[in-house]
Amino acid sequence: MKQRQRNDGVARRLWILGLLPWVAESVLAQYVPDYVPPAMLFPPHRAGKIRWSGIDFAPRASASVVFSDNLIPKSPQRMNDLIWSLSPGLAVSVGGPSEEGVKEVVLDYQPTFNLYTDHAQFNAVSHAASLRAVFPTGRTRISLEQGITSSMQAPLGATSYDRYTSYPGRLGIGYELSEKTALAGSAYLSGSQWDNARYVSYLDLGGEAWAYWKGLPRVTLGLGLAGGTILIENGDEQSYQRLQTGADYTYSDRVSLGITVGSERRTFAKAASARYGLIFSVRSTYRPADRTDILLDAYRRETPSLWYAEGNYVVTGASVAVRQQLWDKWAVTLSGGYNHLAFTTSGGVSSIDRSDNYFVIRPEVELRLTPNWRFKLFHQYHLNGSTQTYYQYDANIIGLEAAWQL
Repeated sequence: MKQRQRNDGVARRLWILGLLPWVAESVLAQYVPDYVPPAMLFPPHRAGKIRWSGIDFAPRASASVVFSDNLIPKSPQRMNDLIWSLSPGLAVSVGGPSEEGVKEVVLDYQPTFNLYTDHAQFNAVSHAASLRAVFPTGRTRISLEQGITSSMQAPLGATSYDRYTSYPGRLGIGYELSEKTALAGSAYLSGSQWDNARYVSYLDLGGEAWAYWKGLPRVTLGLGLAGGTILIENGDEQSYQRLQTGADYTYSDRVSLGITVGSERRTFAKAASARYGLIFSVRSTYRPADRTDILLDAYRRETPSLWYAEGNYVVTGASVAVRQQLWDKWAVTLSGGYNHLAFTTSGGVSSIDRSDNYFVIRPEVELRLTPNWRFKLFHQYHLNGSTQTYYQYDANIIGLEAAWQL
């Protein structure tokens, strides 16, 4: 049994490393460089459950009031408003721990009702749903993830809110060859759909395969291949191939480091030559003291542009978050990020005269009143500097959030 537990531990860590490239890709595939909130960087404890007839129900709810001094980036006049939000949520799961690991299927849904104090025309409901299934059996681990989100967005340069839908999905399989080696592969899709034809919608279809070796203490090494096709609405079809290598280092619960670096070859249906570029992602966590956590992310990736059907952008960025537990119930977090966007045509000629520098910073105070209730007060500042004046933007967002979970 002890040997099986050791093997399961190695397989789980190898599988987590195998997902790292996809996690970085899914974040960077957003229509605009996004900010990762501290709630994602330092998630709260796992929600409690209500069990009935072998099915687990995990309810939750949150409410917030947020003031923004710049709702629409390119409105004729700068608009501010007080926004009220209510987000009930429910996760339904079946399965649980077994000798081979956790076998479960989880279905999650959370609507968000947004009400504007002075601009009722912006009132809307957002939806977020996901399905996740994990099936370990012997040396094999199979997973399925499918999500869909639908919300009203006002990206850089927008003059109004428009409906945006994304639907990332992935089917993965991992196989443990031995206590020190493993293989992992997956097929994925990532859809980005706008109701407004002004913005570019696309579908990314691809797959990847990784081989892992844990031959050094606390270190796992990986080598991977990936490839896919991006179908762009009213744009130039793209294909990409990637050769990547990765390393994962963990020292107790205080230090962890995951690095993926590689080369990408990208071709375009309307271009005769291919384009080559460097890609990487880095994630590091550090706990210098029992009450202090630090997380650092850095990345570089090319992705289709939201604004140009015949264009892409290469985003290079980093984010950092520092969380300090003050007392048993109080904590403060300071986080921020920077992204540089270099735009280019899909044909490989830099004829789009635009580059952006996007900054965000967020201080936050959190009170965990009870194990079930959490309150947050935050201020978030966004700034986008662009070589094209039309896309320059800044905004202050101040908010109070209350969240409950079983």
